Amino acid sequence: MKIQGPATSDPEPDHAAIRRTIERVFLDAGESVPSCSAALAGFLHELRLWNRRLRLTGMKTVEDLAERGVYASSRAARHLGEGESVVDIGSGNGFPGLVLSAMVPRARFTLVEKSPARAAFLKTAAAKMALGNVEVLAERAEDMAGRRTFDAAISMAVLRPAAWLALGSRLVGSGGRVFLLHAGRGELPAGIGGLVLVADDGFSLPWSRHRRAVAVYRQGEEGRL
Repeated sequence: MKIQGPATSDPEPDHAAIRRTIERVFLDAGESVPSCSAALAGFLHELRLWNRRLRLTGMKTVEDLAERGVYASSRAARHLGEGESVVDIGSGNGFPGLVLSAMVPRARFTLVEKSPARAAFLKTAAAKMALGNVEVLAERAEDMAGRRTFDAAISMAVLRPAAWLALGSRLVGSGGRVFLLHAGRGELPAGIGGLVLVADDGFSLPWSRHRRAVAVYRQGEEGRL
């Protein structure tokens, strides 16, 4: 089946303006502008184009995409190391996988998306971003579990926390980590499938002030919060 790209009859979003918005959200958060801001702007540019046809995200404005998409995704980068293998399940709109791929270029990312159309978007966006550390697989995560293992597994709001941890525990080996991106409130699930909570990195989004957090579970170790 041939997957068509986005329609291009409407005016395209301004790439330079998108980049300035991305840079501003990091500065307003008190952080340095990432060196990959141009690539991230190219990603959001492509996402907005494809979103006209595929409904990849409900975030409408560049500000929302920069804050709730790019910046929120980026917080997991500080927990990833060079050379690690990372799987993003339900990558669909590119959050967090494409953002992290740009920010941690020496890690290897596998983006798993069961929809062929969305997988086509991910491949196109990764090519536009000139990412050499990304593979995109159009398959179900459940079919991959037990067949391949990774150093880290991450997903953004695809499954409920307990269900995601159960699936994530099957995607990482001993000592591997499963990332749970959550709203920063309420009690976190206890360890599931041999996972133990080792970190919970809470933060506020710089413009909306909404709370978010990146919880890190490790396979086969005692917790050390």
